[in-house]
Amino acid sequence: MGGGLLQLVAYGAQDAYLSGNPQITFWRGLFKRHTNFAMEPFRVNMTGQAAWGTKHSAVLGRHADLVSSAYIEVELLDDSGTLVYTDNGRRSAFNLLEYAELDIGGQIIDRQYGEFLWLWSQLAYTSDQRTNMDRMAKTLDSTNGTCDPTTGRPFRNNITYIPLLFFFCRNPGAALPLIALQYHEVKINILWNKVRQIFTSGVSSSGPGQANLLIDYVYLDVEERRRMAQESHEYLIEQTQYNEDKGLTSAQNRIDLTFNHPIKELIWVTQYSWRRNCTIAPPATLSISP
Repeated sequence: MGGGLLQLVAYGAQDAYLSGNPQITFWRGLFKRHTNFAMEPFRVNMTGQAAWGTKHSAVLGRHADLVSSAYIEVELLDDSGTLVYTDNGRRSAFNLLEYAELDIGGQIIDRQYGEFLWLWSQLAYTSDQRTNMDRMAKTLDSTNGTCDPTTGRPFRNNITYIPLLFFFCRNPGAALPLIALQYHEVKINILWNKVRQIFTSGVSSSGPGQANLLIDYVYLDVEERRRMAQESHEYLIEQTQYNEDKGLTSAQNRIDLTFNHPIKELIWVTQYSWRRNCTIAPPATLSISP
């Protein structure tokens, strides 16, 4: 008896957990029809005038049934013809944000910092995705601090886009059901970074020009829309937690991690203090020891 046939007949009680009462086969293709739906992007205006170091909000209107992704669209007003970025500002559009919050019914569901959004684009994106991200967010490289790296031209009244990574932005199966939140207002709050954390000259000191949200809305067909509105929903979501900045004053330091809920990933960031406080000049010489 060949080895393949021996594997087939050597069946024991332990196999019941893997192949007892089978529900699928790997040897026959299975194609399922999906429900009818449509998607449309909407531009959602923010209330009030954006200003550096202040909070700005936008209410997600009920234009459709679900929300599946969100982007921040920001126009930078260039006063002098050339924007000069701080070292932190090389993250460009990501560094415009101190953080963005998802607010449902007055409760903050998630808060994502601009620094985290930039880190995630560096850690999780493929090379092609990162290239596209750099074009959207106009991320700068270390040798081209005042120019668009894709064209070599100085930034002038340019528009940048920042993708948000709330739970409904990552997975279509977790799209936010506005149709089931009939009595709860959904808002996205944005705290803009301080201008000195981004630019040293060239930009309007009052704030960015025009700031909006670009939201992908989903329309459902009649029957699925009715079910989505009437049935209860439970979602397994991801949240971003942030441990406040800790100053390291010696070779050995103890840092308490004040996190809640099961944690799937930890991202550590270390940097010189003068990179966080742009009013402090960098030291004349830098050295890093292992």
